[in-house]
Amino acid sequence: MKTISCRFLFVFLLIFLHDSFLRAPNSILAAECVTSFQSDIAIAADGLMTITETISVIAEGKKIRRGIYRDIPVRYDTAFFGLKQNIPFELRAVSCDGTESPYREENHGIFRRIYIGSRNVELPVGPHTYTIQYTTRQLRFLTSHDEVYWNATGNAWKFPIEQAEATISFPTGIPMDEVL
Repeated sequence: MKTISCRFLFVFLLIFLHDSFLRAPNSILAAECVTSFQSDIAIAADGLMTITETISVIAEGKKIRRGIYRDIPVRYDTAFFGLKQNIPFELRAVSCDGTESPYREENHGIFRRIYIGSRNVELPVGPHTYTIQYTTRQLRFLTSHDEVYWNATGNAWKFPIEQAEATISFPTGIPMDEVL
């Protein structure tokens, strides 16, 4: 009798918990993440890079409550007596869901941090798409070759990036068969 009761209770709990889990609201099943990170990099003949980032996120009101932030490197080690080289940076446009968005910039060590969103306005739970456009000069001119030195997504995200893609447009006259 005890064996049958325990089996019945186990099966009942298994069915009940499974059914409850399937009926759970999406917010319980969802997790904050970057669903897509698209970086379009256009390099001008003078080496200035115009970068347009399109970052799609799922906000659940945990870490993404009022917006997101993005860290852009603006200083690098020169490997010469510990000196740092400042990199030019100019923020051109910021939007959330296709509408111009409030933002502020702060220096964070070797990074310029762009906070996107308002301190006084919480985002609705769900998907949001941010677009950031800026110019910078992240090229290295070495003896054997020149290189674009750029981590397209950065490493400071507090949640996973499900998909990332970077597209680079070079100035006319660059032989594409020499691009690695």
